Amino acid sequence: MVWFCSCVINGRARVFANAPNLKVKVMTAVRKDKKMWVVLALSFIPGLSLLYLGKVRKSVPILVIDLGIAAGFLFSGSYLLRLLLFNVYLVTFWVPCMESYQLVKYGVIRTDARTRWYVVVLLLTTGFNAIPLLWQSDKFTKKGKIAWTIAVPVLFVAFFGFLIRYWERGEMLIRNVLGVGV
Repeated sequence: MVWFCSCVINGRARVFANAPNLKVKVMTAVRKDKKMWVVLALSFIPGLSLLYLGKVRKSVPILVIDLGIAAGFLFSGSYLLRLLLFNVYLVTFWVPCMESYQLVKYGVIRTDARTRWYVVVLLLTTGFNAIPLLWQSDKFTKKGKIAWTIAVPVLFVAFFGFLIRYWERGEMLIRNVLGVGV
């Protein structure tokens, strides 16, 4: 069994293999013996592969978002809503898959997926479900977190007001394209 540790020494990231007695702040430690095929199979439900790799704090909010997406997709009779939810799924799918792959292959996340753009995209696409990720992120100031927590409901009301007004036209368009009928 090989352990990899990612550490910050003098402001620079360093990766050490088999370093159990290292006396620096350890940021990430992941067992390298996890099976790649299991991680790839679990990646189709974003967050599940991170849970398998022991990243519980990061995976639980993503799993909650996925539960909301799945419930909306399964219980909706609307093709337009399913199309919107599929796009949200793709947004939440990419980064956890990338992180899981990097953790298994390299033992450390080589890119920072906790960037502002990812949290903002999740806030704009999943709304209320992404607020826990916002408050766990260290990339936003407290004022920024409060502003986004207020902005999300305002954008939610504006977006759904638009959907209510134009829903029938969008639904008819998608049904005509799919040839399902009116």
